[in-house]
Amino acid sequence: MPSSLCRALRACFLSSVIFSSCVLTESAVFAQAAEADVAAAATRDYAVALGFQKRKLYPQAAARWTAFIAAHPKDERLGNAHNHLAVCLLQEKKFTEAEAAFRAVIAKFPTFKSLDGAQFNLGLVLYNVAIVSKKPEDYKKAATEFAELPVKYALSEYASDALYYQAECLYLSGDKAAAVPVYQRVISAFPQSPQLPEVYYALGTTQQELEKYPEAAAAFSAMVQKYPKHAQANESQLRLGIAEFSQKKYAEAEKIFATCVAIPEFPFADLALFRQAQSVAELNRLPDAAVLYESLPNKFATSAYAGAALLAGGKCRYRSDQFAQAQVSLAAAVTLKDPTVAPEAAYWLARTLIQLKKPAEAIVAVDPIIAGYATSEFLPQLAFVRIDALYEQEAQRKTTVPLYADFAKKYPQHALAADAQYRASLAALQLQDYAAAQQHAEVFLANAAVAKHPLQPEVLFIAAESYVLAAEPNFAKAEPLYQRLITEQPMHKQVPQAQLRVGFCMFSTGKHDAAIAFLTPAAAAIKDPAQLAEARLLIGRCHFDAKRPPDAIASSDEVLLILADSLRANNELDPAIAELNKLNQQFPKSLYRDRTLYQLGEIQLGQKKHDVAVAAYRQVVAEF
Repeated sequence: MPSSLCRALRACFLSSVIFSSCVLTESAVFAQAAEADVAAAATRDYAVALGFQKRKLYPQAAARWTAFIAAHPKDERLGNAHNHLAVCLLQEKKFTEAEAAFRAVIAKFPTFKSLDGAQFNLGLVLYNVAIVSKKPEDYKKAATEFAELPVKYALSEYASDALYYQAECLYLSGDKAAAVPVYQRVISAFPQSPQLPEVYYALGTTQQELEKYPEAAAAFSAMVQKYPKHAQANESQLRLGIAEFSQKKYAEAEKIFATCVAIPEFPFADLALFRQAQSVAELNRLPDAAVLYESLPNKFATSAYAGAALLAGGKCRYRSDQFAQAQVSLAAAVTLKDPTVAPEAAYWLARTLIQLKKPAEAIVAVDPIIAGYATSEFLPQLAFVRIDALYEQEAQRKTTVPLYADFAKKYPQHALAADAQYRASLAALQLQDYAAAQQHAEVFLANAAVAKHPLQPEVLFIAAESYVLAAEPNFAKAEPLYQRLITEQPMHKQVPQAQLRVGFCMFSTGKHDAAIAFLTPAAAAIKDPAQLAEARLLIGRCHFDAKRPPDAIASSDEVLLILADSLRANNELDPAIAELNKLNQQFPKSLYRDRTLYQLGEIQLGQKKHDVAVAAYRQVVAEF
């Protein structure tokens, strides 16, 4: 190759190399400038987005963050940008998009320095979703995310808050028992947490609702002692009183409630006063409780508890037999026209007026309430007390038999239904309408639902009496009813009379020996002198009808002595003397003659009839 050509080619190559070098150098310069421009643009875009966010212009900020993420996919602040976008979406309450954004931060940027904050905010997003939906499963979903934070980021500044929110979410989901140990963990693991007052309050409230009253009391007590100046300290004090009351620590509760009442401008002071009165009532200091209840409307004129307090105060007065004062409080409660109070207050007002012997006024008190509160749950009680008021008016008593029976039919499941059926039978018996008494008593006894009702022994007795006292007695029906009463309720007050009636039924049906066998041991346990005399008389009559005169006489003289003892015990001295004289005259050889003469002397000595008394005593000395 000619050298000249080689030079020429070399020169051309060198020239080319130099050009290329020049071109490459300029490209590098242009690339660096472009990168600088991109970085500047990214910084500017970042600053603008952040500025909107700081000004709480979240829609504009979210749009800028979205644009930043699209325009600068390799920017080192991309994790921050995603997190800021998620925060803005949360602030806009775009919870679905915010959840996705926070999950993207956690998944795509494992080295992001604020992952714990993103995790906490994810929990907040789901918590807000649950607040809107009110679905338990949504609260549980939020609780799960909050629970992740202290596990993954034990040293996070958000750990205590995350546990608190986890517990709150569990509580709101309905799983209160699961919330308790989480609240307790906040207290034990983060003793310096600024959230502790709220945590103690929430723990106590949750335990209270779970009816774990000692534990609730401990939580509220700790809250009050450790944070006496906190905004919730006074309410915690009130709740402490309620927890003590729930444990039947009424004396302790009363003191706590009294303290709460005295707190200046305490918004729940009226409730505290109401609960103080309840505590005093539970201590059976009913007049004192009434005074507290009745003071509530005067101290707190707009209180929502005014009607309930007047009602409770009236009931305390009623239970204390202070009927005139009860009438005042109960009438005032009715006047307030509170639908939750007025019907019950009218019921107790009617009961009070009946006790005051004003049954006609009782009807006047309940009739407008029955008409005005037709859907009240207390309507059956009002109807019942109205019938009672009619019963107390002798001229109206006959009308109450079918009214009581109709009540029992209309409200068969009501607590007063059995009482109404009983009263129908009792009223009929008292009115000597024995057929109606039998009918209503048998309806009661046929009802298996009231087989163990406290009134069943009374109804057994009424049914049996109605068969015995009828124009045509049915002893065969009556005797087993009396026997049931004796067997099923051996301690009932009517048992001695029922035993006498069994003996009478046997006597009346010619079963003399059976009657004697039944009455003899029964008489040994009878305490009432009149009933004992009746038992001895029945035994005597059975012996007489069985053609055993000596045994009949032995029983008869004892009857006269028992009768005289009863009259003397009742301070009916002249009739007692008459019975003792009758015994002496009819049974001169009675085994009780010595006692008869001695008692005559005692009675007449007490009457200062000394000569007659001395004569009786001389007979005792002479004959015995």
